Amino acid sequence: MTLDFTNRNHVDLYNQLCREAKQDLESTKSQIREYFTSDRVDELELYKEKIHVARLRSEQMDSSLNNILSSVFTPTVATTLTLAITIPFELSEKDPNVINLTLYISGAIVILYMLRLVWIRRFSSKSEKEWTNMNRILYFLESYKP
Repeated sequence: MTLDFTNRNHVDLYNQLCREAKQDLESTKSQIREYFTSDRVDELELYKEKIHVARLRSEQMDSSLNNILSSVFTPTVATTLTLAITIPFELSEKDPNVINLTLYISGAIVILYMLRLVWIRRFSSKSEKEWTNMNRILYFLESYKP
């Protein structure tokens, strides 16, 4: 697949660039070199600007989702699990073990989430290779001068 440098939508440009880089990094670099020659410096600057803005937007969305996960989802699940355990067994709220149960459940959720991230980001994983290629093409694009 070839990159469409004429697309005006910055999000589409960014997604297309990332998708191409994940599939074939060298081909993506050569497409950039072939399209952005010395007579298209202004277009290159505009393209870099659009990619930069879309990347910031993407990172902000990821950050927002992670914040929601850590500030809303984890405490809600921990509280729900605590109630699911204490109510059927009629455990007292004054028992110190019951009070700490929420902390244990929250800790277990955080540990499981971190293990998931470690598993996804291991060096040999497909997602890690794609992430590396995506960042390599962004670095290449930043420093590219025709």
